[in-house]
Amino acid sequence: MCRRNHVCRRRLVQFLFLRVRHLAALAPQQGRPLAASRLPEGEPFYIQHGWINAPVNYPVGLFRFELEVDGQPVQEDFSVRSTDAETALPTLNWTWVFNFPEGMTGDHTFTGHWIAPCQYWVDQGMLSGPCNDPNEMIARSNTAYVSFISE
Repeated sequence: MCRRNHVCRRRLVQFLFLRVRHLAALAPQQGRPLAASRLPEGEPFYIQHGWINAPVNYPVGLFRFELEVDGQPVQEDFSVRSTDAETALPTLNWTWVFNFPEGMTGDHTFTGHWIAPCQYWVDQGMLSGPCNDPNEMIARSNTAYVSFISE
């Protein structure tokens, strides 16, 4: 059972969820879909994605993650904000959680949008500069195709 402000028991790991230094690391592949995944139909799952270690020298509140399923925006169920004090520099974590308590059936397209200031993308080498406005919000996106099948 999956309720608001709680995470469903299965995480949809196959498409957008590599926990790397910047979770937006998949964003440079914009326009190149990830391989299709097959998951059991009707089984609850969740998607949690966003930013980890987002640099503190950028406007922190501007970093966002948005999700679309089959071209339609999905409202997050809740967000998670935390810090990791055990690292040499403070680590800021911002993630958004999207619960799918009923699971899904059939074929679906999931698109994640990582949104950050233009200057961040330039500094990361993911956009050529210079930026007209360093704080202009730019989205980098990636899409995955998932088939939910009966077992």
